[in-house]
Amino acid sequence: MSYALAAAIAVGVLNVVGMVVAMISGYRDFWWGERLGIALMLCAAAIYVVLLPGSDSVTPWYIGFALVVLGLRWLMIRRFTYRPRG
Repeated sequence: MSYALAAAIAVGVLNVVGMVVAMISGYRDFWWGERLGIALMLCAAAIYVVLLPGSDSVTPWYIGFALVVLGLRWLMIRRFTYRPRG
C-alpha cells in the first residue's frame, strides 16, 4: 500500500468516525462527544493538508469547506447549549 493511499484512507476513516460520533452525541445530548467529533474531523483535515499537499485542485476547496463548516459548528456549540429550547 502506498503512503498516499494510506493517508487518504486515514482521512476518510477519521472524517466518517468524527461525523458519526458527533451525530450520535448530538442526538443523545453528550456535549463532549460533539467536541470530540469536531476534533476528529479537524485532525482529518490536518492530515490531508500535511500529508497530501497539492494532490489536486480539490485541496483548497476541501480545506475551505472544512474550516467553514467546523468553525461554524464550533461557534454554535460555544454560543448555544446543546439542549433544545422551546
